Amino acid sequence: MSLDIDARELAAELLGGWRAVIDVDELVDPAHPGSVAPETIAAAIRDKAIGLGLLDAESFDRMLQRMTSSAERAIAHRPRPYDAMLVVATDGEEDSTDEAPNRWAHHVGGDITRIDIDTDHLGIVGSEALAEFGPRIDAALSDAESRRR
Repeated sequence: MSLDIDARELAAELLGGWRAVIDVDELVDPAHPGSVAPETIAAAIRDKAIGLGLLDAESFDRMLQRMTSSAERAIAHRPRPYDAMLVVATDGEEDSTDEAPNRWAHHVGGDITRIDIDTDHLGIVGSEALAEFGPRIDAALSDAESRRR
């Protein structure tokens, strides 16, 4: 059985939010069939991410290795309910203000607080976003600790 996979489409899907800064179609040359080989696209994405300063080479390779093993971990993982509060920081691009918290509701026994940050998907882990939601998480943790005493 033959399985035809469009490596460009697959790479774009795997990039997720990184598609905002890495356009797979810009990395391939339709005149050169070898440029659409999965290995070639993967190397081009790596070079682009490193060149943009998104990650250094070692961090990119570590991230890629984790991504390749994540499916195995996801299949094997059986989460237990988390009986505490949860803070969900989002990039504010969710369709509904309740979408992100609702996604977690069946896993969490406590309150869920959503914090919308005015940034893009990649920016949610940046220092500007952290400066906005970090103090709120710190305050929530301090509050929870003071109630335990």
